[in-house]
Amino acid sequence: MESVCHRCFWLVAVDRSHAYSAGARTQISLERGSWWRVVPVHLVACLLIAGAHFAIFTYASDLFSPFGPPREPRSFWETFLGRATSQFHIDLLIYAATLGVSYAVSYYLRLSRARISRVAIGKLNWHRRSFKP
Repeated sequence: MESVCHRCFWLVAVDRSHAYSAGARTQISLERGSWWRVVPVHLVACLLIAGAHFAIFTYASDLFSPFGPPREPRSFWETFLGRATSQFHIDLLIYAATLGVSYAVSYYLRLSRARISRVAIGKLNWHRRSFKP
């Protein structure tokens, strides 16, 4: 029983890490007033990723039965829809958090590059002025 739960855990861990990092790798930016085009794209991406996550997790749960046999057997679609309605808000929050962190990191990197280039230009100008005859 322990090995079945262990395999199911790793399947879910790999599924979540791949699915939610896909949202972080998108190159769609929310800057310059384009949010009305970007937000629907991210909502669709979130729906697709969450749907894939629910389908994989439902299939793995049916295949491995980590909590023992079900009391009353249900079809894949019943289980899938039940899982989707009860856990979608969690997937939405995880997608939004991953996306927010990726935007924050990209903003920080862009800001630090701009700062470094300003400092380098300032030093270059200082050197030019100090070595003028």
